[in-house]
Amino acid sequence: MEGTYILRGGRARRQPEHFTRDRYFRVEIFRATIDTQMAELNLKFNEKVMDLLSINATLIPRNGFLSFQANEICRSVEKYYPMDFNEQDMIAVEHQLNHFMVDASSSEDMKNIETVVQLCQSLVGTG
Repeated sequence: MEGTYILRGGRARRQPEHFTRDRYFRVEIFRATIDTQMAELNLKFNEKVMDLLSINATLIPRNGFLSFQANEICRSVEKYYPMDFNEQDMIAVEHQLNHFMVDASSSEDMKNIETVVQLCQSLVGTG
């Protein structure tokens, strides 16, 4: 594995002097694999899905909802669901989200919640 690895069947001009087989298998193939996986993920998770996932992550009440931002959620609602909410509904949603943050950050029941599933179960349980 410590022998020199020669790229593309012959010595490449830009190949480093000490390009070993070990480096090829540990680094270069690893990089190629990560690049391939990233390309697949970028095809499966477009900008809209990533935006919704990041908004979803802000709903987890870690550290007293430090990452929670009502205006970002409202912006996403306006962007992705414009036909479902009129201007008055959007104002009501923003007020409700702000009230939720105040109530949830002071609730003892929500301090141990770590996932969105647990958050939904807690909200259903409290009515």
